[in-house]
Amino acid sequence: MVNKHIVANEVFYSCEICGLVYNSMEYAKRCEEYCKQHPGTCSLEISKYAVGYVVRENNGLSKIVFYKLFSFK
Repeated sequence: MVNKHIVANEVFYSCEICGLVYNSMEYAKRCEEYCKQHPGTCSLEISKYAVGYVVRENNGLSKIVFYKLFSFK
């Protein structure tokens, strides 16, 4: 199941398996399908659209690490 994240009123979606974050739900779904079919690998054709990744903390909380700076409104 794709996860939805709201950061500064912007919506992002992440693959529940590998944690890559996308601007588009379509790419997050494609990533998750690929992860299910090919455990332990990533598709360069899909992951090149990732904008960051989810870090899961030991205390159960998660944070998103972005690859570049965004100008949030």
